[in-house]
Amino acid sequence: MRKVIAIGAMVAGLAVAASAAVIPVALARAGDVNVAVTYKGKGPVDEKHAILVFLFDHPSPTAASEPLAMQKIVKNGGSATFTGVATPTVYVTLVYDEKSSYDGRSGPPPPGTPIGSYQKDGKPLPVTPGPAAKLSATFDDSQHHGPGNDGSHAQTRAAVVAQKAATPSPSFHRIFGCCHA
Repeated sequence: MRKVIAIGAMVAGLAVAASAAVIPVALARAGDVNVAVTYKGKGPVDEKHAILVFLFDHPSPTAASEPLAMQKIVKNGGSATFTGVATPTVYVTLVYDEKSSYDGRSGPPPPGTPIGSYQKDGKPLPVTPGPAAKLSATFDDSQHHGPGNDGSHAQTRAAVVAQKAATPSPSFHRIFGCCHA
């Protein structure tokens, strides 16, 4: 009987020790991401016309995408700091709320909304959360949310003006999905 109790206690002790060993490893990987953003398009950045900063775990958000986190910046050149980001690699997407009608939570941005990302040579850059994740991103109104001819969801202002405005499906609840029904 004593052997059974001793073995049970030892197994329980190992289980507690094993689970305790896993927690610090997960916490050690979590880090911060600080993003300073400058908007150089038309319009002010203020309480009514915020810059929404999204973190995704992949570079090109789609209809199936869910953001990891979102924060608003209400001063041009301001920063958003995401703390405790546990995803090993994130991508930063930016949205300018030019019509003061987008909250970042109720679905995708309206067609024609200026968007950008933390990128180099037009390609989104991966970001590893941690002490070195202090980024600076600049965007303007040259790219807009909407269905592009190549199936992407970003397009130039000329393409937005040239095409009829698409109407989102009422069941559409993703942040960056395609904008036609």
